[in-house]
Amino acid sequence: MILSLLFLLPVSHAAQPACDRCIVVYGDTRTDHDAHRRVTAQILKLHPSLVFHTGDMVGRGSSHKDWEYFNEISSGLRATAEFFPVHGNHEDHAPLYYQNFGIDAEKIWYSVDRFGIHFIVLDSETPLWEGTYQRGWLDQDISKSTAAYIVVLLHRPVYGTGPHGAEDAKVLPAMLAPLFQRGRVSAVFSGHDHLYERSEVDGITYVVAGGGGAPLYKKRKAAAPYSKVFITKNNFVALSLKPEGLFAEAFGDDGALLDSFSAKPRRPRK
Repeated sequence: MILSLLFLLPVSHAAQPACDRCIVVYGDTRTDHDAHRRVTAQILKLHPSLVFHTGDMVGRGSSHKDWEYFNEISSGLRATAEFFPVHGNHEDHAPLYYQNFGIDAEKIWYSVDRFGIHFIVLDSETPLWEGTYQRGWLDQDISKSTAAYIVVLLHRPVYGTGPHGAEDAKVLPAMLAPLFQRGRVSAVFSGHDHLYERSEVDGITYVVAGGGGAPLYKKRKAAAPYSKVFITKNNFVALSLKPEGLFAEAFGDDGALLDSFSAKPRRPRK
């Protein structure tokens, strides 16, 4: 049975990566397994060293069958790249989520350093207001990092004009954007809305990369000055370090280039 073979795959696999400094972000794979397979096939062509999934991997976090599908489709990625999960609302803090990735339920948010980039993985299903446990951890984690780049990943979008982004934008910007600006965060990636969107706010790039296989969404909020690119298509984002900065390209499930952007190193401390 596929589940029994793959269910205990670790968060990070130590296999030697086939390319150097190749990082992929994608999410919201859920129910369209054919779309997930197409996206995964395109990602594998890049031979990434790291893969971050922005959450909602499955339709129901308590479903063994859903995890069986996810593990089978993502097995190639998890066998050749370090794989880092972001907790989404469809995982719903189910025990199977923690078991599937060997995650301690008390450490659902975490950070890792790779290639001079400090990656922060948050749980947007757990409070992030000032004074909460996760927020205290986040404040300290950002303040301690001396990395050239900080990249934050969470499931719910801080900025976005899709159905969920328009709703979450009433809360998350006030909750997180000032901290990200003070901490000189380079980019923020999320999912939740099943689409691709790039926004720019106060020098920080906010990306929704939620086109991994869940039903695609259309724009909900008609106009927003921060939204620069909005595409309803299955997608993923590839990051690479270049001499001039952190470079990102968004691709469709057919391999077509959808968008590109770059982020400069963090400003020196004053």
